[in-house]
Amino acid sequence: MKKKVSIIIPVYNAEKYLTECIESVLNQKMQEIELIMIDDGSKDQSACIMKKYMCKYPDIIKCIFQKNQGQSAARNRGLEMAEGSYIVFVDSDDYIGPNYIKSLFEAADRYKSDMVLCDYTKVDEEGNILREYKANYEEKGVRIPSYISCNRIIKYELFHKYGIRYKEGVICEDIPAMLELEAVAKNIHVISMAEYYYRTNPNSTTSTLKKRNIKMNQLPFRALEECLEFYENNKKDPYDKKMEFFLCRIWTSLLFEVGRGASKNVRKNMCHEIEQFMDKYYPYYYKNPYVKLNYFKNMVKIQKWGTWAFVRAMHRHLLYPLTTICRWI
Repeated sequence: MKKKVSIIIPVYNAEKYLTECIESVLNQKMQEIELIMIDDGSKDQSACIMKKYMCKYPDIIKCIFQKNQGQSAARNRGLEMAEGSYIVFVDSDDYIGPNYIKSLFEAADRYKSDMVLCDYTKVDEEGNILREYKANYEEKGVRIPSYISCNRIIKYELFHKYGIRYKEGVICEDIPAMLELEAVAKNIHVISMAEYYYRTNPNSTTSTLKKRNIKMNQLPFRALEECLEFYENNKKDPYDKKMEFFLCRIWTSLLFEVGRGASKNVRKNMCHEIEQFMDKYYPYYYKNPYVKLNYFKNMVKIQKWGTWAFVRAMHRHLLYPLTTICRWI
């Protein structure tokens, strides 16, 4: 049977949640799927769990076992193995509802979309629902995209035709990959379904970023420059006001989330590199209309004020003092 959707799960030390994750995929109401799991050098029993399921479902499940290379390398390896027309990413400590794949695929087919996004639900370690999050924010004709990989279905052809891959060796690797997909995907559609259950796992990659000893070479400065080059190579304008605004939001998030757990020197260097990046590519960022507090009426206040404060501080060369203050809030 031809596989319509390849579900790719990178796995690293996920024994506590992996069975629930796999079972949620096997319980999908859509049958023409394959599950590709990549064990990225786990030190727990994750590999044993994967082998058990692979033996039980050899027609559905493929497993890859590799030395630890990071989540980007694991996802890229999964893309090499995928045979489906569409790709869905699921993290190994999360799980999905039974209609998740079917709903995304049917929307992609119905609307002839290269990429369909959906809302997602945040749960605690035990799976208790905390709240739902919207996939995108849209107001006044401006759609602010989501940069996580796991709330969407993506046409495989985009990865193949444009050579899109996750940047290896850097953190927040979702951001450049999703920006590139946004540039080339036709008819992006959003559905109001929240059957992706994102677990607040204290040992997940996202959570440990704040505790990790981040080094400058792990930050995606070059990867984001490559995104701008990708846009130009594919006849998209990387310097319009929307992209400028998106970059301001991305830097705000990186600086105040990732930078929060970084050393003093790394935070200083981050501020310097961000200022250089914006002065080089977007020298008039402080005039961007979307940054003004009165532009978006319905945006969550912390997002509106956060980006505004970031831009005002950067324009006055006060980013580092601002990060120091925010670190203790």
